[in-house]
Amino acid sequence: QAALALMFLLHRRLHPASGISQSAFMAAALALFPLHWFFQFLFYTDVLSLLAVLTSHLQCLERRYWLAAVGAAAATLMRQTNAVWAAFTLGVAVLQECQLDSFRSGSTILGDLTTLLQAAFQDKARVAGRVAPLALVPAAFALF
Repeated sequence: QAALALMFLLHRRLHPASGISQSAFMAAALALFPLHWFFQFLFYTDVLSLLAVLTSHLQCLERRYWLAAVGAAAATLMRQTNAVWAAFTLGVAVLQECQLDSFRSGSTILGDLTTLLQAAFQDKARVAGRVAPLALVPAAFALF
């Protein structure tokens, strides 16, 4: 199960303080989720689409934006609704590149978005150059 391995790796990446056994348990719990479990035996796009989205997100967290873009493009080609996840992954990449891991507590979503856009605009050449591969996927989908 490739999705199980990706879920394990994502949990380890997102929660480095958790132990290996906890990451394995969380990955198994997600992989055994009823919708995923039953659809994995069918030749259907759900499981392969999930695999492409998880691959894209993991590669983005590792700052491998070209590989993340390939995964996002594959996911979007399988299911058009994955364009939303491609845009989410682009947002994560911009957050990483602007080095904004957290925002002020008590601020509004609009305030957080303004902070992110200001940080991205201040260093626009570097940020745009780094996340351009990921930006191509939602842009291509919008043109479609």
